[in-house]
Amino acid sequence: MRWFELIPIISFIFLRARCARCGAKISFQYPAVELICGLIAAFVPEYLVQFYTTAPTAWFSLLSVLWTIVFLTWLTIAIIDVRQYLVPDELNIILAVCGAALLVMHFSGPLQAFPASFLRHYAFMFFPSTSVLLSRVLGALLGGAFLSLFAFLSRGRAMGWGDVKLALAGGFILGFPDTAVSLFIAFIAGGIFGAVMLLLRRKTMKDRLPFAPFLVGGMAFTVLLGYQALAAYFGLLL
Repeated sequence: MRWFELIPIISFIFLRARCARCGAKISFQYPAVELICGLIAAFVPEYLVQFYTTAPTAWFSLLSVLWTIVFLTWLTIAIIDVRQYLVPDELNIILAVCGAALLVMHFSGPLQAFPASFLRHYAFMFFPSTSVLLSRVLGALLGGAFLSLFAFLSRGRAMGWGDVKLALAGGFILGFPDTAVSLFIAFIAGGIFGAVMLLLRRKTMKDRLPFAPFLVGGMAFTVLLGYQALAAYFGLLL
């Protein structure tokens, strides 16, 4: 393909959603994914600025790259699971490596001001400790153990082991209680979606439903909007 046929989104519009060679229709999935990737690359570093206002530029740049990789990996996992009902081990390894790198950076001096939880002060309601290492270990244990129970009892039918590994790696990145919030959101969203599919007769009780997109969505929501959601919830109670 020629270079001007490979420009994200623009080429799709210019080619009118068709291949320049054979005229075959190009799925809207491709520009949608390209748009989401662009938003991740642009928005994630901008969002993280509020947590690392005192970090040196070089450190913050590396941190932004790591978190961008995490979000892009989450997106890739969600797409693959939707299409193939599979969560590749290689992608979970990438998440685990990013989690380890983020943890090392936290203890490397310039980034120690980073809070142990994206839920900020609400995290102390569930986890009265400032230990980032303990938080990450508990998050990984919670994510892995909780989903392992479903996978073991159902022999992999209700929950795949790829989902377990994703929860384990994601829990190591987010820590506790962020992982608990992510799991709660994932199960609620997945349950609602499954119920709607059953009511519309698009799925039956015997059909499989990919869980990774909901788990990834729960993690991303917790990072980006978890604090705001809890603030709104507790605001209604006061």
